[in-house]
Amino acid sequence: MTEKELLVEEYKLIQERINHFESLIWRIGSILNGSVIILVGLVLGENNSRRFLLVIVASVLFSTLWYLFENRYRRLSLILFKRLHKIERELGFKQHVTIDADDKSRKFHIDAHNLILGTAFIFPFILFVYWLIVFV
Repeated sequence: MTEKELLVEEYKLIQERINHFESLIWRIGSILNGSVIILVGLVLGENNSRRFLLVIVASVLFSTLWYLFENRYRRLSLILFKRLHKIERELGFKQHVTIDADDKSRKFHIDAHNLILGTAFIFPFILFVYWLIVFV
């Protein structure tokens, strides 16, 4: 194999790894947040203040776990993206380098990390406010 072929193969493998991390992050988040939504539905039917408070605690716990999990794999993805960008520059590819340049040129853009961070904090907060309004 030539050096160029090796770089192309590495590029493909890195892209697969990044896709795996991203998919895993969103699957885990969907399961955890879906679990909280189901718990909210079950407890709302009972109109029980203590159980709803437990759902809020579960929501905080699940959101924290999701955020910590996402933060870990995001750091790994960023390392992989740096290597991917280096390979793209060497091979003349432009897919990720172009996206990176566009992101840097914008004053404001929401990336997946900030979306997860917002969701991880806002969802339990909304449940807490609801608890205050309805049960307290």
